[in-house]
Order: sequence, then structure tokens, then C-alpha cells
Amino acid sequence: MVRLASGSDISGRLPNQPPDTENTNITIEDIEGEWDFSNVTINGKDYNPVHVSILPEAHVEGSQYHNGVDIRIGDVFIMSDGDFSDNVYIGKYEYIEGESLPVTDLSVKITFSLIDGKLKMQVEADDPLGSFTIELFEGGENQENEGESPALTPAEYSQVEGT
Repeated sequence: MVRLASGSDISGRLPNQPPDTENTNITIEDIEGEWDFSNVTINGKDYNPVHVSILPEAHVEGSQYHNGVDIRIGDVFIMSDGDFSDNVYIGKYEYIEGESLPVTDLSVKITFSLIDGKLKMQVEADDPLGSFTIELFEGGENQENEGESPALTPAEYSQVEGT
């Protein structure tokens, strides 16, 4: 059960408390590392957890790309190589579901931002991944910076809807 402060709204903010500010003035150095999300809903299906790795190098040595972003959603693994331009990552991804052969050479664009140090990512990709947004309002600090996984409960995360 989640308890809210007396007089607060569903976000837990008090009536006169300003909303969290979204910072889009970031680079890969600000968000590089391992991120975990809970209570993620994409196309009506719930996933717990969703893991994101933001990598300083591409997977393939000698690649035309310089960075990588990997996403684990249930039994689906998305491995991508691309480039960051400020907070926007554009590249190609492989979609691997379970033991099936990968679907390759698919386009992906991810726009990253931070809301009070919490990661938000807006994914736009060729099918089968499609487009969705993941964001955290409470907890979920970058695990690289913390040195270990934070002890968080699903009630501390936002619900995420994807299309």
C-alpha cells in the first residue's frame, strides 16, 4: 500500500509543491550505466522488471556507431548500436525473443531526459518493438552511480503505457 502525505495528490506532491522539472540538457555521460524499471505496461501487457543498459561503446568493434543501448523486456532482448546527439540516441537494433532467431537492422530513436535524477526514455522504433515511454517518479537511481541495486518496491515506480 502506498501512503500519501495529507493533502497531496496521487503523485505524492503537496498542493503548493512545484512539479518535477524535466531536464533534456543531458548527454550520455549523465545517463550511462544500468537502469531498472518496474510495473511497465506496453501494449496492455505488464513487465516486471525492465532493464536498460546505456553503453559508452558500440557492441561491434569497428562499427560506424559509437554507443549502445540494450533493453530487456520480459523474454525479449533488444540490442542496439547507435550514436548520441545530446539526449537523443539514433541507431539500429536487433530484436530477439526467447530462443528465436533475431530480427535485425531495425531503426530506433530514443529521447532521454532526467526528472530530478530519474530516467525517462521515449522510444520510437520499427516494429516489433514499436513506440512507448518509460519514466520513473520515485527511486530508481542509476545503479552504476550507486554501486549496487537500490532496494525499491514496485509502488515507488510510475505506471508506463506504450503503444
